[in-house]
Amino acid sequence: SYELKALRAKFGVVFQNDILFKKSIGENIRIGRMLDMTRLEQAAKDAQAAHFIEETGGMTASLEARGVNLSGGQKQRLLIARALAGDPERFRDWVDASGIWGRLAYVCIMALQVLVVMIPGEPLELAGGYAFGAWWGTILALTGFVIGSAAVFTLVRRFGVKLVEVFFDQDKIRQMEFLKNPKKTRVIAFILMTIPGTPKALISYFAGLTKLRLSE
Repeated sequence: SYELKALRAKFGVVFQNDILFKKSIGENIRIGRMLDMTRLEQAAKDAQAAHFIEETGGMTASLEARGVNLSGGQKQRLLIARALAGDPERFRDWVDASGIWGRLAYVCIMALQVLVVMIPGEPLELAGGYAFGAWWGTILALTGFVIGSAAVFTLVRRFGVKLVEVFFDQDKIRQMEFLKNPKKTRVIAFILMTIPGTPKALISYFAGLTKLRLSE
């Protein structure tokens, strides 16, 4: 059992659009906490942000308000570093202590991320690698993704284009019309799924409107 304060200390929250201040990168990770430079650098490394931070000018480099001088992916990694900087060892201890349940919870979260397209996938994938290691993180993330994609495919086959329109506007749906070519669908869908940054959620939903079978 945990005391409430100790339990809360094991969690960090990363929002899709969080606040970045017109301060240095280091201050944006620290946000007023008593954290030394070693902790900040380790958090950046764990969040896979160290490379772009170094290219930008290091921890002392200035950010514009809302991080407008960073890409979307860079902002997400910076926000993950902010969450991890609090006390990453406690988070890892919780993962170790939770055993199989922590892994099952992560798979469910990854599956939910596919179903609810507003939930960003990349930060969750990075968190999985940090929590479970590169190999297990990849396996668990892919397992969740496959489960979520199968659920989406089945639901779209049941409810049709009206379900897709709940999450995507008509313009985005029309952009995927080329996937209805049966000769190209399998190859194109596979390529798009393996390229980082492509709209995987849209592809998962749109696949249910094609002639693909779930086994494919």
